[in-house]
Amino acid sequence: MENTGGFRHVIGDIVVYRNSGIYRISDIRKENFCDIGERTYYVMHSVYESNSIVYLPVDAEDLGLKIRRATQPEEIDSIIEAAVNSANVWKEDVKERAEYFDELLIRGSPADLLWLLCVLMNYKSEIEGQRRRLYASDARILTSVEKIVAEEFSFALGVGQDEAMSYISERMEGLRTGNCGK
Repeated sequence: MENTGGFRHVIGDIVVYRNSGIYRISDIRKENFCDIGERTYYVMHSVYESNSIVYLPVDAEDLGLKIRRATQPEEIDSIIEAAVNSANVWKEDVKERAEYFDELLIRGSPADLLWLLCVLMNYKSEIEGQRRRLYASDARILTSVEKIVAEEFSFALGVGQDEAMSYISERMEGLRTGNCGK
């Protein structure tokens, strides 16, 4: 890893970018996009989508909400346990739930995101048994959180995404004392 001037992240860091997935910081450099003036950017390449490149200003006001350090392998089991025992609460009102879940997508920890995935998958199974479908907002959030969790855990564990999701399911079943069911 190469440090290029005291920035929060360095070249080679693996980060989670917003709701887009796992990225590797490949460069930190000055650019002048659209003649708005020169700024320093993190240049990030998606680990799973080879054509996805992001330029993120290193001085962005809400940088901490846009990227965070990716989960490390030794953190996985404690994240799963925290998700199962989460203090997060299911919201019955669809609009309140969408706002709450959107906030978790933006500001949530890996455990919050795993809890969110768990409750939405359980809810989906529950309502499909009643021949109903997810609300559009729930479906959108489920798609986003499933991608984030699968990519992050897959990368941390060094396995495929299906295998990572199986690992999560097995560990959660063994800890089923929390509120992951809604």
